[in-house]
Amino acid sequence: MLRSKVFVGACTAVAGTATAYFTGVLDPAIHYMNPSFNLMKPVEFYACEDSKFYPGHGPEALNTDTLDDYLAAVEARGSSICFRTKEASVINNLKLAWYSKDEAPKFIEIQGIKKDGETQNIDVVWPRDKPVETQVIDSQYYSDFAIPSQERYTDFRVNYISGAKQNRLLLRAASPFFTTAVSGNYQAILNKTHEISQTAPYGMGLASTSAQSMDELADELRSKDSLHCGNYSYLMVYDLAKKYSWKAIGAISNLTAHTVVEVDFNEEKFTVDPTLGVVYPCTYSAMQAGKCDFSKAMFTDTYNPILWRYSGKNFYPDAKINASYSNLQDFYNDYQKLGGCRS
Repeated sequence: MLRSKVFVGACTAVAGTATAYFTGVLDPAIHYMNPSFNLMKPVEFYACEDSKFYPGHGPEALNTDTLDDYLAAVEARGSSICFRTKEASVINNLKLAWYSKDEAPKFIEIQGIKKDGETQNIDVVWPRDKPVETQVIDSQYYSDFAIPSQERYTDFRVNYISGAKQNRLLLRAASPFFTTAVSGNYQAILNKTHEISQTAPYGMGLASTSAQSMDELADELRSKDSLHCGNYSYLMVYDLAKKYSWKAIGAISNLTAHTVVEVDFNEEKFTVDPTLGVVYPCTYSAMQAGKCDFSKAMFTDTYNPILWRYSGKNFYPDAKINASYSNLQDFYNDYQKLGGCRS
């Protein structure tokens, strides 16, 4: 075990991305059965035929790895953004990160478009009269749209309707998720990663604990209103500890701290991020060395583009490890040092 200080994973940051990928299944040793997952996969953002954007603030703003770039429509008319997939897909979820709290619309419309030659059929998958709910992470505002449609579409359109202070579309990031079939070892590890990421919303998490055992700490974490990356990682390894070899790793990169778990799972090694709901088919050392193909990472629908700085190539290359735990007792012991526990 490498440990330079008490580091149980309070994720900290100094600042979306618009990419899209995989949620879900299948090893009874891990959990339940669900053969399909809701994952991000690559999409192409483009201007709809009537879109009007300021120069440098069009669809290209949604393809960068920062929230500083943003899409800015000129006025309410023309406040639309379109995106397409390589093949017809079932959209399940769409996360949109707004420019600010005041610029979050009260109403939008989301359309699914089926194209056949020069003809197209348009379905409304999020109606314009359904209120938009806004949430906040790290002082950034976003909305999470659960889309019940089971139809396959090649193109999608987001239309601003009303409610933003400037009465136009101002958008920092967009992440769509699609129903995706996944086979092999990925199913079970994705299912567990997604399950843990849903335990509580990301936030301040556990600041101190009175837990007197590893079991009590797990129970306490599951009861919290929010969790940080060290909390999610503890729950992940707590559930895996009796079945698989693992290593919880805390590191610093670009002035941000983050904790994830490397797992030996069914003769393969994965690095799982139960905070973001992401599985990387690589070892941690491969990610540090820049030898991981991050395009093969599987992002479940709990991923939020606001937390882009903790993902893939934005964090892992050249990350400096601060702490590593390979057994649950050591991980728990450092939680005791947070205060409130008796030795």
